[in-house]
Amino acid sequence: MRALARREGVTLFHLLLAGYATFLAAATGGPGGADGVDVTVGTPVAGRGAPGLDATMGMFVNTVCLRHRVRPDVPFRALLAEVARDAVDAFAHQDFPFDSLVEAVLPVRDPHRHPLFDTLFAMQHAEVARVEFLGRPVELAVAPTGQAMFDLDMQVYERPDGLTVHWAYHAGLFLPQTVRAFADLYLDLLDAVLADPGRPVGELTGAPAPVAAAPTTIDIDL
Repeated sequence: MRALARREGVTLFHLLLAGYATFLAAATGGPGGADGVDVTVGTPVAGRGAPGLDATMGMFVNTVCLRHRVRPDVPFRALLAEVARDAVDAFAHQDFPFDSLVEAVLPVRDPHRHPLFDTLFAMQHAEVARVEFLGRPVELAVAPTGQAMFDLDMQVYERPDGLTVHWAYHAGLFLPQTVRAFADLYLDLLDAVLADPGRPVGELTGAPAPVAAAPTTIDIDL
């Protein structure tokens, strides 16, 4: 996957995110028309965009909403380029006030749900998984809390020898075997993308390609 990301001029995060958006389109059974499936995903960012914050101690993490249109007739390679571009644009505007954004897109809010997205995708890079503390190496350990902040939360932990994925989910919506099936579906999608990144997204999600509308008028030469 790292090699494919380099060939396509994107990061591994972008590739996994595009796969996640495709997975969501497949799992939700969204429409397979020309407009495709509208997918919104939350992702945490460092929140240190201002100069001088890199060396500042404290919690600056911010959550950004990423919106993608997954269309069945578009090759995955094209979707990947769109996802990468959308992510860069969203990160460039991560300081936009959250309340102003919600007010613009959702004037009436449900206090029991997040106003912009129900699923989270995050990637924890290798450099933050292992640090030096008091002269000893300390490795980040995943400690499930038994609670989920979103309907579905996929956390990818990068290791030198591979990737580890941790899924958290709303137990009132999904059974454990359902989430295991989600994980298998996501892996199957990635395998298909690695085999042929130019495949239409509809072949990955099972959505039929849009059919051109039949003409409503007929010209007849007399």
